[in-house]
Amino acid sequence: WTYDGMAMEQNPAGSSLQAYQTQQKARGGTHTFTCIAHCGGYAFTSQPYTITVDPIDLSGATVQVRDLTYNGSQRSPAYYVTVTLNGEPVQYNYYDVEATPQTDAGEYTLTITGTGNYTGKIENVPWKINPAELTVSAPSEVKKAYDGTTNATVTPTFNGLKNNENLTAADYSVTAAFEDAKVGFKKIVTGKVTLKQTDTAKNYVLKDDGNFSTDN
Repeated sequence: WTYDGMAMEQNPAGSSLQAYQTQQKARGGTHTFTCIAHCGGYAFTSQPYTITVDPIDLSGATVQVRDLTYNGSQRSPAYYVTVTLNGEPVQYNYYDVEATPQTDAGEYTLTITGTGNYTGKIENVPWKINPAELTVSAPSEVKKAYDGTTNATVTPTFNGLKNNENLTAADYSVTAAFEDAKVGFKKIVTGKVTLKQTDTAKNYVLKDDGNFSTDN
């Protein structure tokens, strides 16, 4: 037999099941049976016989891994894996997931290994941790002495940082400008923040592509 997860239609010797017999799923591996027959007060015991149930090869299965999102702690994809074979899901306890837990946003790979009723490996299965999203805000009012230009200096605030992290000026750049170069009060400033690929900033993306306005 090859394991199919179904109860046996016959007993291992090939005869039909009797009313008092129960069906059992044939698990992968080698099984030894002995038949006992009762007749006229006598019991007759057969010689032991063995059947082998071949496990199913998982190498042709489809694997889906749900994307994770950076949260400042180590993440493992093991609980977010779905294995499908011939259109049917494979129970999670019939395979092992080999993956190194990761903290940073990025793309990684894992390996699926069949166990019990399944055999075979599926290697180099991709999984990823997506960057967390940050919202950029600017002070409601930006001031400077008149210099005939629209240049503005803005220190942004980032909302959504994980695990008590902070972004410093080394992690991003800012371009900002007043609406015009004339003297005035509470003039609108618009700008854009761009994250650099530093150890901290690489784990984040900016909502609205980092654009901001003091008019919001």
